[in-house]
Amino acid sequence: RDVERSRGLGDVYKRQVERPLGISYAAPEILKGLSTEYSPIARVFYGYSTSAVKSITLAPSNVLRMMNERGESPAVQSMSQTSGPIQIDVKTASPIRFWEGSVTFPLSITVNNVGGGVVCPSVSDCESGQRLNQLSLDVDGGNGVSITDCDTGAVELWQGKTNTMVCQATISALSDTSASQRTLTITTRYGYYTDKVAKLTVRKR
Repeated sequence: RDVERSRGLGDVYKRQVERPLGISYAAPEILKGLSTEYSPIARVFYGYSTSAVKSITLAPSNVLRMMNERGESPAVQSMSQTSGPIQIDVKTASPIRFWEGSVTFPLSITVNNVGGGVVCPSVSDCESGQRLNQLSLDVDGGNGVSITDCDTGAVELWQGKTNTMVCQATISALSDTSASQRTLTITTRYGYYTDKVAKLTVRKR
């Protein structure tokens, strides 16, 4: 299977097509009636982008107390993400209490490789066999949100499968009179490759 590449922002693959590939191989001498097996490997490289969107509910302590007295609940946090071989999960407390218009709280980000292949920061890294099982994350919370105490620019997956990091998120300019929600968007652009093994049997005619 061959994949056509679009040379835009990075190596992004746009369209997939199938083409026949020929393999030339000179088999050794085999006695009549016997056979031998070969396992050629086809390695496919492609580029991906995965995004996860997490809504975070925040409320002043006095507002939460009044809501509890009235039997009300703050807005439920939500999580969504695009499909792809790399999946991102974000966990925080819910809701997050704050005082005096700002709050700092732990933000747990888990990256999982669910595609059965190998991830790299770029397609060229994959093709050259460099920086395997690594990627970078871009965390965007908009104005008034800062992320610290974690290195999202160099995330290495343990055994090529997973990594969890705990960051500190600080959100400011919050209303002291009502609950609110903020949205965090976490994006990663990366190279990826998978191997497919074929089985060939050669018999003496």
